[in-house]
Amino acid sequence: MRRVAVITGGTRGIGWACSQAFARSGWSAVMLYHSREETASQREAQLRAEGLDALALRCDVGSAEEVERVFAEIESRYHHIDALVNNAGIAHIGLLQDTTEEDWRRVMSVNLDGAYRC
Repeated sequence: MRRVAVITGGTRGIGWACSQAFARSGWSAVMLYHSREETASQREAQLRAEGLDALALRCDVGSAEEVERVFAEIESRYHHIDALVNNAGIAHIGLLQDTTEEDWRRVMSVNLDGAYRC
């Protein structure tokens, strides 16, 4: 049975490097992304063209409902998860004194709560 890795933020930067490494090592790489659907589709297609098992799924890790939905989909498809790379993260650019409560909550929801939810 093939091992399954879920990589949040798995279609760009460090997450993309992790996705490639897992897939090229014989794992099923499930790449979660929040936006840039076209990039995610291209990444999935690139790995599949190499004969590797890859899947890109849209998921806002800042949303408990979306995390539950996407992990249920992964469990339904693969029946297990062997590794999780909590890579997704966002930043708010600006001075802390200018950061709104909404900005702060969003950053914490993705960067901290998202890791917990996954």
